[in-house]
Amino acid sequence: PVVSRNGIQGTWSPSAIDTDVPGTVTYTFTPDPGQCSKPVTMDITIIDEVKPTFVQLGPFCQYDTAPDLPTTSLEGIPGTWDPSAIDTDVAGTVTYTFTPEAGLCALPTTMDVVVDPEIKTTFAQLGPLCQNATAPLLPATSIEGIPGTWDPAVVSTALDGTFTVDFTPDPGYCALPFTMVIQIDPEQDPEFDQIGPICQNTPAPDLPTPSLNGVTGSWDPSIIDTSAAGVFTFIFTADPGQCALTYTMNIVIDEEVTPEFDPIGSICELSDAPPLLTTSKEGITGTWNPAAINNVNVGSQTFTFTPDPEFCAVPVNMTVIVVPMITPQFNPIGPICQFEDAPTLPETSLEGIPGTWKPA
Repeated sequence: PVVSRNGIQGTWSPSAIDTDVPGTVTYTFTPDPGQCSKPVTMDITIIDEVKPTFVQLGPFCQYDTAPDLPTTSLEGIPGTWDPSAIDTDVAGTVTYTFTPEAGLCALPTTMDVVVDPEIKTTFAQLGPLCQNATAPLLPATSIEGIPGTWDPAVVSTALDGTFTVDFTPDPGYCALPFTMVIQIDPEQDPEFDQIGPICQNTPAPDLPTPSLNGVTGSWDPSIIDTSAAGVFTFIFTADPGQCALTYTMNIVIDEEVTPEFDPIGSICELSDAPPLLTTSKEGITGTWNPAAINNVNVGSQTFTFTPDPEFCAVPVNMTVIVVPMITPQFNPIGPICQFEDAPTLPETSLEGIPGTWKPA
């Protein structure tokens, strides 16, 4: 002021207040001439300007709950922010300006707050998996390279249906959790009609594929060999990609039996022939060809016995001989005189055929 409070005019030295440099400066007021007054001094202090500082906030993940902006700096300077609150809905960098309260030797300051974009974690889908099969390991890192943990930590295939696992990203990543639902297909038991028993050395059927319930695969051994009798094991293995168990079939190859019959001796021409038995000593039934012995045709006759199909038996032949009828020859006796001693009738013909006479 160039006029004092009591009306004295004058000049100052220095003539203006300089606030560029902090500290105390003495200013001298000299009254104009002709006034009965003396010079006076005034000490003016320039307080050092303070820049408020704050602990840096962020970065934050998009949609995180952000803390409140502090209303007092680390130096204790109160003030207000513009914008007044951190918004994490939009990813990017936003500048927040702090304005100290009036009357404080403090400068405005700014803080750049980074909001990182939210990352959606993704994984290659696992499954479907077969029940009781060995499950693959759950990946420790997402396709985007985000590490984390799974709950549960391993996939169980003990039960069919769906199996749910949840991925939680490690702290420090702006990544969302991920849920994977894995299909566990039920275990399928191949079904087959039982083969056999099969007779030794007979043609065997092909081993079936697919199974009755549609499972494709292969057998080991691949074919049935009937050259030897016994019980043989065949294992069916399903083709890959089917939730099917292995299947075991035991096939019986019954031993081949040769039917036996008591031989039929020589038959006299025109005599009653015995019937050909249709059951062997082993109980094997069948048919003969020819079906009966011809007692008219003299000579050797061959008969073939064919077992019924349900028996593991081979055909057999039987030879029957029809012997021609012989008329015994004797030396004639007599004539004999009445009351003469008669000779004895011979017991054997001239051909050696024994027999009896009637009368004796």
